[in-house]
Amino acid sequence: VKVALTEEGFFQPVFDWHQQRGMTMGCDHGGRGRDVVEFGDYFRTQRWNQGPGADQPNLGKDLIKAKVTSSIAHLYLRPRVWLEGFYGSGWGTTSAGVVDATFADFVMGYNLLSFHGMYYATHGGWWEWAPPDNTFRMPYWKHLRGFMDCVQRLGCLISQGHHRCDVAILYPVAPMEAGMDGEKAVKAAFSTGEQLYAKSVDFDFMDFESLARAKVVGKELHVSGEVYRVLVLPAMKAVRHSTLQKALEFHRAGGVVLAPGALPEASDRIGRDDPEVAAMVKELFPEGPTKDIFARLPGRDYEGPGYIQ
Repeated sequence: VKVALTEEGFFQPVFDWHQQRGMTMGCDHGGRGRDVVEFGDYFRTQRWNQGPGADQPNLGKDLIKAKVTSSIAHLYLRPRVWLEGFYGSGWGTTSAGVVDATFADFVMGYNLLSFHGMYYATHGGWWEWAPPDNTFRMPYWKHLRGFMDCVQRLGCLISQGHHRCDVAILYPVAPMEAGMDGEKAVKAAFSTGEQLYAKSVDFDFMDFESLARAKVVGKELHVSGEVYRVLVLPAMKAVRHSTLQKALEFHRAGGVVLAPGALPEASDRIGRDDPEVAAMVKELFPEGPTKDIFARLPGRDYEGPGYIQ
């Protein structure tokens, strides 16, 4: 209820104001996607940005922040994924460092760059909480036009069409809401994503509403132009009932559903001790929690080198 009212009273009106004026808005919030219940539900509230995004401080290349924000854009057809770069990297930040971090972050899903700050004054040098100013105060500024033109072309190119990956990891808001080992679910979601990416397996995070509206086509989940062959429920002891219903439909069609760490025990249907939930979970996971996610991924040699999705 809190999230729905917050969306209605604040986030959506701000989105609509910018949309009506042809403007792209992005916001960098405290948790940057790692706090899944920021504003009640980070995913549901941050979909109301034309350019969902986050800062990557200190020339950062944080995979989870990049994937949360780019997944929001993919599933809600937002044209841009906004990278605010790079808070606090220091006055010694080099052009090489900026180029390296920008390209790495674009690979992870961003497609719009804005530097963290252009300071009209530095107040005698004491304004040190978020150095540097990456613009005219840097010695490489007069040479940066070529790089910025490159970033503009690249950002335009990769904002076209639809992203493609095999794996959707459910964003674990429900166990946090229910107080059922939510932190373990968050850790499982993020660590699973990191393990996949380390083996060159791309993925999206997915909210429960996008899963509910997804269509099962053959052995795939189709939603917002995305096509997934694998659904991961990361140690989620609590889930939305619609999540189990769609997961079971997908499983029965031949799709791959994985549950590393723990199995669902409760839903928003009647809570715990629900025989319907127990029966669905038993059909989905007759052997218990998933031990090896890579053993279940379809049609790929994920151990071999050089795999590119």
